[in-house]
Amino acid sequence: MGFIRIKTRKSGDSLVEYAYLVSNSWGKRKKMARQKVKGYLGKIYKADSIGNEFQVGGLSYRSEMRKFVEFCLLDSGFKKKGRRFIMGDVVVDLYKPSVYTAKGRKCVVQINEGFICDWSLRQLFRLRVTSDVDGPVLAKAFRLAGLNVTPSNFVDMFQKGLSEAKK
Repeated sequence: MGFIRIKTRKSGDSLVEYAYLVSNSWGKRKKMARQKVKGYLGKIYKADSIGNEFQVGGLSYRSEMRKFVEFCLLDSGFKKKGRRFIMGDVVVDLYKPSVYTAKGRKCVVQINEGFICDWSLRQLFRLRVTSDVDGPVLAKAFRLAGLNVTPSNFVDMFQKGLSEAKK
């Protein structure tokens, strides 16, 4: 699993931040880590979370995950229009999943200390909890996406995914 790196560029009189997907590899000869850019994620748009608490319901793991992301987007100032969530020029579609501007360009939404983008949404929705070992992976996926999950909600989501995997 990679991580997101921010680069700041000067555009006219202002500074603009862009996000890149990066992975680390260990160089045996030089004995040091090396970062490799895997892809461009887009321009960063910032959103502030109010901090309301989500309650896990009786839906399936995948449906509950989608509801949790929807809740976090609405909590951060997005408005729901059909299947999409819109804030200013930014559109988030959880069913594709994709994040883009009104002009169709890829972008990233920074919420809390994480980022919601095509890559982080795919990481959340594709993740399958099959054993107790997957707990840290699920926690990292939540943190990378900037989703504040309470400990009780995390345990509920983890147990829901674990119980579905055993069926």
